Parts: sequence; C-alpha cells; structure tokens
Amino acid sequence: MHRTVPLTLALVAAAPASAALAPAPEPPPPLQEAPAEPPEAEPIDTVQEPTTEFASDTIVTVREPRLDLFALAQTIELLAPISDNAFLLGQSAFVGAPVDGDVMALGEVVEIGSEVAGDVYAMGRLIQINEEGSVGGNVFTAGADVEVLGPVAGNLTGGAGSIEIAAPIGGDVHVEVGELRLSQGAAIHGDLTYEAASEAPRAIDVTTGDVIFTQSADHDVHIVVDPIDDPVIHVDLDDILDEEEEQQAGILTRAAEWTFWRGWAFITKLIVGAAILVLGGATAGRVSGVLREQPGPSLGVGVIVAVALPALSLFSVVTIVGSPLGVLGFMSWLALMYVAQLFAAQAIGDLVLEQVRPGAVGSPYVSMAVGLVPLVVLSSVPWFGWLLWFAAVLVGIGAMWLTYRPGSPEQTTV
Repeated sequence: MHRTVPLTLALVAAAPASAALAPAPEPPPPLQEAPAEPPEAEPIDTVQEPTTEFASDTIVTVREPRLDLFALAQTIELLAPISDNAFLLGQSAFVGAPVDGDVMALGEVVEIGSEVAGDVYAMGRLIQINEEGSVGGNVFTAGADVEVLGPVAGNLTGGAGSIEIAAPIGGDVHVEVGELRLSQGAAIHGDLTYEAASEAPRAIDVTTGDVIFTQSADHDVHIVVDPIDDPVIHVDLDDILDEEEEQQAGILTRAAEWTFWRGWAFITKLIVGAAILVLGGATAGRVSGVLREQPGPSLGVGVIVAVALPALSLFSVVTIVGSPLGVLGFMSWLALMYVAQLFAAQAIGDLVLEQVRPGAVGSPYVSMAVGLVPLVVLSSVPWFGWLLWFAAVLVGIGAMWLTYRPGSPEQTTV
C-alpha cells in the first residue's frame, strides 16, 4: 500500500506534462460561404434583321421577311413581308404579303393580293388588284386587261385593252382604254379622264369630280361632263364625215405599209442572224439550246447584264477620261440587244418545230426563220408587243452570257 501511493501521485503529476507535450487540437475549419449564383444571362435576340434578296430561278417563293426583293423567275410568289420595295420580273408574279414600299412588276400575269403601302408599277397581259389587295399610293399600269378589285388610295393612271374598276379610288383616274367597266363597288373620289371607244355606263354616278371622255375613234368627239351642270358635247359633223371617207380609203394603204415594214424587219433580222450563225460557228448555234434548257438563269443574267452595262458605260462617260470606253459600251449594249433577240427567235423556232415536225429540228437557220415570224408580228401589237420583245432580248442576252462565258461547258471542244 505504501508503494502504491507514490506511484499514483507520480502518474497524477505527470499528466499535466504529457498534456502539454501533446499537439494542440486543430481549430475547426472556417465556415465557407455558399457560392454566389451566376447572374442571369441576358436573352440573345435570335431574330435576324431582314436583308435584301436577289433571287433567280424557275420558281421563286419568298417565305421569310426581306428588306428589298429582286426576283427574276418564271413564277414568283411573295408570301412574306417586304420592308421596302419589291422588283418582280417573271411570267407570273403574286404579291401575297404586305409591302411597305413600292412594287414594280413586269410579267404576263401580275396579281396584288395584299397591302402595298407605296405605289404599284405593273405591266403585263393581266394586271389584277384582287379583293384582298390594296394600294396606299398610286397605280401606274399598262396591260391587255386590268382589274382593280381592291381599294387604291391614290391615282390610277395607265392604258389597257380593258379596265374594270370595282373598288374605291381615292384620287384621279386617267386612262386610255378600249373598254372601261365600272362595276359594283366602284367609287372615284377625284376626276375621271378617259379615252375609250364608247362611254362607260355609270361614270357620272360613281365619280365625285369631273368626268372627261374622249372617243378613241379617228374622228374627234369630246364630251365634258360636269356633275352639277348639264353635259356639254362638242361634235363637228363635217369633220366626222371627211375622216370616215379618209378612213375607208386608207385601210388598204395602212395594211400595205404594215406588211411592208414587218416584212422588211423579218428579212433584215434573218440576214443578220444568218451571218452571226456563220461567223459564230457551232458555239453560236448552241445559244438557243442553252436558252431552252436554262430559261430562268438566262432571264436573271440577262437582266443583270442589260442593267449593268449601260450603267457602267454612263459612269465611264461621266469620268471624261473613260468617255471613249463609255461610248463603246453604249454601242456594244445596243448591238447586244439587237443580236439577243435573234437567238431568242431561234429558240422559239426550235420549240415550234418540235411541236409541228419533230424531225425538222436541226438547222439553226430554219429555226431562226420560223421563230422570227411570231416575234416580228407579235412585237407590233400595242402594249403587249414591246413587252414580248423586251423579254426576248433579256433571255437572249442571258443565254449568250451562259454560252460564251469563260469556263462554260459550251466552250469545251471535243
């Protein structure tokens, strides 16, 4: 027992020393702050601003908004809004979406089926502003048939074989027409000035302003109608009788003159075309084939060349230093337009011969002679004739470029 007590006391005394020698306990780790959440990313606007589009193909369908539209095709369908202007050139053109600027259209059939805020310039066989269409500005038109079935806020100006108005016109109407029809819904809030073969029924009833009618026959009959006063008619019977006699005596003369000049145009163009085929060799004979195989690209390239060449020539003339080059450019442009119609006539002849006598296709001279007949005759038709000639020139220029451009397959010799 006596030995045990000192040992116990020694152990108790040594305990504080051993505690001092033991390593100090590590302090607890500091509390970590929760990571801050990243700031929300601002939403990115993925809507692209409308851009200008140049489209050329057999069929062009526009389904996305555009700033400006330049379309060259056989069939054009505008189904998306256009922020500025639309330029349409094709066999048929349909505007089925709003256009904030102007519409300039050239084609066989041009149809406005939506709102056009600016002006409409349209030429073709049939020009129609349908019931869903409207024009906030003026309408300038030329065609065989014009139908205004939707409202026009401005003026209506133009000429056609027949014009039908079945909607309100906010301004004046000034037209030269074979027949003017004022259907149900027609209302002209300005003046009506028109030249036609006969008076249009209901003209006074639907017109707020004055009605001025000029008969389009050879004799001079003017009828001026004031909605307040009685109509005033100016007719000179002696002049009418004299002019009718002259008209009967001059029918054969005018027919002979028309035949002579159409025949002269056919012969001169055939001679020039034959010389081009001889001098141009096999490559010149293939231009019409390129036109028939690629009508859309031919039309598109033709428009670009027909516009760019005179523009560059004019710029060269203005710079004075390049004036000789500019004059040469203008001369080349005129020559190109004349030659281009000959290749278009050859393509027309190929199509005609394929339908009539498939085995007759082969000689480019025969095709050109056959194609020149409808081209020369139809190009003399009022309103429609110049449109046909201009279209033939454009596709001819494009086909020549596609054939003769460097690297063209047509240039490859076997």
